[in-house]
Amino acid sequence: MVVEMLAWCGAALSCLLCVPQAARTIREGRLDGVSACTYWIILANAAVWAAWSLLTGEHAAGAPALINGPAAVIILRRLLTARRRRNPKLPGVVVGQDSSESAISAREPLT
Repeated sequence: MVVEMLAWCGAALSCLLCVPQAARTIREGRLDGVSACTYWIILANAAVWAAWSLLTGEHAAGAPALINGPAAVIILRRLLTARRRRNPKLPGVVVGQDSSESAISAREPLT
């Protein structure tokens, strides 16, 4: 009983790991000092722990993945959007406002 309570307390605390950064990113839009690599690792970690917890029935271990996974996706999406604004020649980004300027499609390879 005590061991299971510790597991759920640890899971609850682990759920809070990404929340402050995600909230700051959403609220302020500030991305200075945010590492995309870190959030790719967090996303992969969430996926692995979620899968493991489903396969073993140890649900407390997978609970943080329900918060940290989506938070990592939010942050990664914001980082990608900011990167595309800085470099408009990335695939999938339309360059220019009118038809006289070129557009880059996500299906067209960059040459």
